[in-house]
Amino acid sequence: MIRFFVCKDIDTLINGKTKDITQTISDMNENSIKSSFLYSYSTFESIITEILRYYLIAFPEKMDKNFSIEKQELLSFSSTHDIILHSVNRYIRKYSCETLLEYLFFFRDILSIDITIDEKLTKIISKTRNTITHDDANSELLFMHLQQKTKPLNYHDIVAYMTYLINLSAKIQLKINSKYKKYTYEHLLRNIWSFSFSSPLLDFDKIWNFDNAGTLLIKDLKQVKRNISGISQSEHLFLAIFLQQYNNSLNDHLHSFSVLPALVSLDTNNKNKLIDIITFFEYYPLIFSRMKIK
Repeated sequence: MIRFFVCKDIDTLINGKTKDITQTISDMNENSIKSSFLYSYSTFESIITEILRYYLIAFPEKMDKNFSIEKQELLSFSSTHDIILHSVNRYIRKYSCETLLEYLFFFRDILSIDITIDEKLTKIISKTRNTITHDDANSELLFMHLQQKTKPLNYHDIVAYMTYLINLSAKIQLKINSKYKKYTYEHLLRNIWSFSFSSPLLDFDKIWNFDNAGTLLIKDLKQVKRNISGISQSEHLFLAIFLQQYNNSLNDHLHSFSVLPALVSLDTNNKNKLIDIITFFEYYPLIFSRMKIK
């Protein structure tokens, strides 16, 4: 199984989201306390949810063993990946409705990371969010003439809550990078390559190198052409797909259409490989096209 999981993707997510919260704190004033806090809270929740989704798609076995795929999912989706994605979303929804503290415990357990959570402060933050939400809902009742008394929010407390969410995100990022440090773009690249090609003639290090910028570079085009003369038709097909992402003129030089197999001739294993390769490029369309890998 190809695990579409790269720590740098999580870095990008967390860095972008926490930057938004930091900017929200900077822009916040007494008149925007509620909206700023609610935005920051939902942004933090989205960090947890997006990481969970990303992780569970890569490691679906981490879902509860009692969690089952519904019949409708099997009938509605044609690919295994789509079934997993839909199942993951349904699984996350089951827990995202819990309190923030319970959601964080669930998150910590699923990713098997040891993060210290300030339970008391997390409960206060969750309660503050619920109070704001419920007060706003109550203020829209028909009896608008009734005076509604709510305790004003303390500006400095709200800043402290938002800062805590930023710091907790940073701790999560640190722990994920420590535990899953092997999951780099290079690891993913080598994984998809070895999954696709069994021939020693197409060993990754015989075909590819990295330039000074950390992007993929074909080592020796003449050597590649000699090597591929001895590979199977299915490997010709897969190689053509990879090379098309790298340079759309290379296949004209390296292949003849006559060596490519009819799709109907592919066995079940190679058909599944083809589906996984297509799914891979849906997620990482530029990884073979001058994208920085290392």
